[in-house]
Amino acid sequence: MNTKPEYQRIIDFIVSKIESGGLKAGDKIPSENELAQEFDVARMTANRAIKELVHRGLLHRVKGSGSFVSNQHYDQTLVQISSISNLVRLKGASYSATVVELDTRYCDSVLAENFGLPEGAPVYFAEVVHFEDHLPIQLERRWVNPSLAEGFMEQDFSIKTTTEFLMEVAPLSRVEYRITAVSPDRKIRAALELEEAEPVLKLRRKTWSFSAVVTEVDLFHPGSRFSFSGFNDFSKGENNGFPRVR
Repeated sequence: MNTKPEYQRIIDFIVSKIESGGLKAGDKIPSENELAQEFDVARMTANRAIKELVHRGLLHRVKGSGSFVSNQHYDQTLVQISSISNLVRLKGASYSATVVELDTRYCDSVLAENFGLPEGAPVYFAEVVHFEDHLPIQLERRWVNPSLAEGFMEQDFSIKTTTEFLMEVAPLSRVEYRITAVSPDRKIRAALELEEAEPVLKLRRKTWSFSAVVTEVDLFHPGSRFSFSGFNDFSKGENNGFPRVR
């Protein structure tokens, strides 16, 4: 007797298609109605299966278009995309955040080129300070493509980080980044509660979802409280660089 739940049969079918190469990154899967008919189940059952696969990161949904196979790999980056809140909590410390600014801005020539948008096009902007045990460890200044982040302006980023939200709505397919040591200006020094001569580590990161730029962000970290480290075992295909809070 087959005791496997009906929705699990759909999950197994789609996973096997992905693993065999029958479905590749970017491919559209059958609709909920089509899956319900094929497996002779209710549409709600098909919906549950798709939701589970979205939760696992194997699929992502595009409003008005359907569900698609996600890209399971980052392109040529040594920095794992991880929410700062997770890094802090993994240490057993308390995490908190203060939203300094959440607003709509308009592309100058540089932003327009970076996002592939017309000059004057709107982009979302967020500035957030992240804390470990009430001590500031990251200042985030982020620009976001509105067409790929529906609902961004309605979020409370003192509770859910911008990274967590964007990873949910725009699956990651490509990353570019650069880490530099810089001398902070007065505003950065005040936000991070730095001594006069203390440098900061600046991570500039740009991410894509398939062919579209989702976000560009500057992340500033106190040099005395933060470091980037990790390991890479290319013989095993592993790529595990990640930031650490000191």
